Amino acid sequence: MANFVFSSFLYAQFDNGLHLSAMMGCSFSGRSPLQIQLADGRRESISADYNNRCVDDSHWWSFRLENWQNQSAWGLEITHHKIYLKNTTDLIESFSISDGYNLILFNLAKQYGRVNYRVGIGAVLGHVDVTIAGRERFIRKGLDGYYLTGPAFQLNVERILWESDYHFISLDSKFTAAYAKVAVSANRDEYAVAPDFAVHMSLAVGSKPARLQNKPWLYGLPLVYPRIVGAFLGTGLLP
Repeated sequence: MANFVFSSFLYAQFDNGLHLSAMMGCSFSGRSPLQIQLADGRRESISADYNNRCVDDSHWWSFRLENWQNQSAWGLEITHHKIYLKNTTDLIESFSISDGYNLILFNLAKQYGRVNYRVGIGAVLGHVDVTIAGRERFIRKGLDGYYLTGPAFQLNVERILWESDYHFISLDSKFTAAYAKVAVSANRDEYAVAPDFAVHMSLAVGSKPARLQNKPWLYGLPLVYPRIVGAFLGTGLLP
């Protein structure tokens, strides 16, 4: 235990180079407006209450690759976020963006002490699953069901819990705001507008550039972290 505490303060900052991390955790969406527009003129707007089901079917996960130089960084991140409507209506019998309300983000980061701060902008890659009253369930499996739609934004704070020359463990928290406009049928005039505001908490496992240089086959170790946890939970990266 003493060695763990000592090593957690021995390495004060991220080295220059590429850092790869994977996160496992959960998201919590607040209430937000949901609008459904149908071709026959029916329209419904509600204050949506969502369940995120972080460990059902496909679990919450996130991957991040960043280039650090002098305690500043830029990089890419993808987060597999999900929303399931709880307060369904007579018209909206079920609604979810659950094969992913995926957030694809470009981040800028800065490290102060043992804390990394990020701001990110990007887009939503969404996959809808909806049942409108009097109709069959609408869902498209595979790549055809994904829509690159709407902007996404995040504020992120990451606290480094432990570091070595090669790897690190951190506690990651973020606030995200995003907007998605997705089809609810094969008719392009029928759609849902579903913005989302969420808080995410996760535990990250990462690799440092020294591992990439010395033993590159171990640099990808974080990539198996969500798979191992998923095997324990009985869930997967994707449905």
